[in-house]
Amino acid sequence: MLLRAHECFYTQELRGVPPAQTVVQPRNCGTLPAILASLMHIVDRDRRAVVGIFPSDHYYADEQQFRAGVELAFGMAETKPESVVLLGAPAKHAETGYGWIEAEAQLSPHSHDGLLRVKRFWEKPSPPVARDLLERGCVWNTFVMVGRAQAFLDMARSGAPELYRAFETMRDRCWPETYEEAMRAVYEGIETADFSQSILSANPEMLRVLCLGDVGWSDLGEPGRVIGVLEQKGVEREWATLWHRESAATAAAC
Repeated sequence: MLLRAHECFYTQELRGVPPAQTVVQPRNCGTLPAILASLMHIVDRDRRAVVGIFPSDHYYADEQQFRAGVELAFGMAETKPESVVLLGAPAKHAETGYGWIEAEAQLSPHSHDGLLRVKRFWEKPSPPVARDLLERGCVWNTFVMVGRAQAFLDMARSGAPELYRAFETMRDRCWPETYEEAMRAVYEGIETADFSQSILSANPEMLRVLCLGDVGWSDLGEPGRVIGVLEQKGVEREWATLWHRESAATAAAC
């Protein structure tokens, strides 16, 4: 899924990719519309497709172990067409800026083949709640998801029926040459929506968790996390020093 405002960044990168294999959003309306539009685009071409959804701003220190986990999730999704597999990362501290997954215990009758059933999602919890989740062995939600495209769509139809109908109507009525115009019309009439909050939290019974080992995962959505990863890798930058100086000054002012 691409964004029209970022066209100058991805044009050269995707110059060899056929237009039929890309979906461009007219504007950013959050993760739910982006994922829903992409899934419908895929299902139109292969109703049995197994897909992976990967955030673009994440980091994995151990990429080989992460890839092994993804491959395992794809294999599980092939045999469990009704479920969506989420990849969880071991929690290192009581992070309040991440989403958390509370899963069934390993010895639960709901655990099978290394997959655990989801009990509850916790989105950006307060510090006391985050500490409790850490102590109880809950995992961070990497937002990497694997499953049949149709399973994702079934969840979306249940959790966000109006938005689902908007994209489904567009898909049924537009032709390739009018697709961009039809997408623009849909996006003009929808509000920002979050896939995790609207869909995952509402459909825990369809979700399974595969807990990764220590792959060194980090969400790079904030400057401090980017700086932290660079420092771990021994990369020094002048702007990193400046950021630390400005952060210290802001903290002192508060």
